[in-house]
Order: sequence, then structure tokens, then C-alpha cells
Amino acid sequence: MPLETLSKYTPTELEKIVESPCPFYIPRKRVFSGIYAPAHELATNLLAVKLQQKLKELQLKVSTEQPLKNINGRLDLKITKGKIRLKNSGKTLAIVEIKTGGLKLVQPACYALSEQVDVLLVSFKTGEMQIVTPETAEKLLTKIKESLEKKEELKEENMAIPCNTCSKCANEECGYCVGETEKEKFEISSKIYQEKIEKICENLDIICSKIIEYLKDKLEKEEEEVKAEIEAEAEVMVEEIL
Repeated sequence: MPLETLSKYTPTELEKIVESPCPFYIPRKRVFSGIYAPAHELATNLLAVKLQQKLKELQLKVSTEQPLKNINGRLDLKITKGKIRLKNSGKTLAIVEIKTGGLKLVQPACYALSEQVDVLLVSFKTGEMQIVTPETAEKLLTKIKESLEKKEELKEENMAIPCNTCSKCANEECGYCVGETEKEKFEISSKIYQEKIEKICENLDIICSKIIEYLKDKLEKEEEEVKAEIEAEAEVMVEEIL
């Protein structure tokens, strides 16, 4: 998917657009508990500190809230090789996208394609880690681009696609929209604080260990590649001498 197409939407906006197959779908604005944002920030900060403490011996640097290169948005965590200086940052080894709720498919793909590096999609809800490569991201976002173009054609032909997202649609001019008439839907639970904190405490060490394992494996592979290149160059030099 060309980056110029990504520049039309933020990763979050694009994620919402593909929630529905209908070209007339407008996501309903939803107001969530105030716990969500600080819980995400807390999880990010705790993970950053824990990772940096463990990665300093590998000379890796952790940074938070870094802007994306080519599209609107900010990264949760970036892990780079070597020290970061104001005008000379090290090579990026991985990006960590943190979720304290459900995982997303499009957002991490946008980050992987934009930064051309693996995105480690981690869930504090389940403790799992999924790896999103730039190659897989490009395949997904190319299909999404094609789908968006087809949806525009359907929209011009005034062809709606009734679906399960009609109940979440805010397009009141569409006859299929069966959602609530109010503009906002408030979702809250008295147990959110307890649930979020318990999951953060339960899965912090698990997620940290998975990220470190990935990074060590990546560094080992890079060292092997460098060693192979050096040996190949040495062989060429010997042949030239002989």
C-alpha cells in the first residue's frame, strides 16, 4: 500500500474504516472510561523501564512516544541499537505496539510498513506477542487499499452493504442504520480499574521476556550474517592474491 494513501488517514482512522464492508459506514463515537488512557500509559512506562534495565548490557536503547516517519501517529516503544543522540539515532531493531485491550490488525501493519521494521504487538490482556513484519504488512495494506477503492465505486453507485456493523454506524441518513440515535454511547464498568491493573501486573514480566528473547535472537542472526560476509570477503581477497 503506497505511503501516500496511508497519509490520508491515521492508523486509528484506517482501523475504524475497515471495521465494516459498507461504503456508507461511519463509526459511532464512543466514550470510554477514563481508566483506559492512563492504564495504557502505565503499561508503556513500566515496560519501558523494565526493558531498558535488562537491555543495557546489550547496548540497546528504549524510547517511548516516538513519531512515525511518514504517516501521522506515534509509536509506543522503539528499540534501537547503540546510544541515541539528538542528531544521530541508532538502527531501529523493533517497534513495540502495546495493547491493554483487544489487539488490532491494521495499526501495527501501518507502523511496520512506515518504519520498515518488525512490530512486536503485545497484549497485556493475554500476555501474547505477535510479530508483524513489513512484508506481511505490505500485503495486508495493499489489499485494504484495493478494498477502499472498490468501496468508493460502490458508494458512487449508491450500493450499501447491510451487515453486523449497522448497529454501530452513525450514518443516520442510511436506511440500514439501526444503531441508537444518540451520538455517543458511554461504556463503563465498575471493575475496569481492578481488571486493568491485575492484567498489567500479571503479564508485565511475561511480555518483557518475550521481547528480550526476540531481540537476542535478532542480534545473534545479525552477528552470523556479518561473520558470513567477512568470511566471504576474506575468501575473495585470498583468491585475488593467489
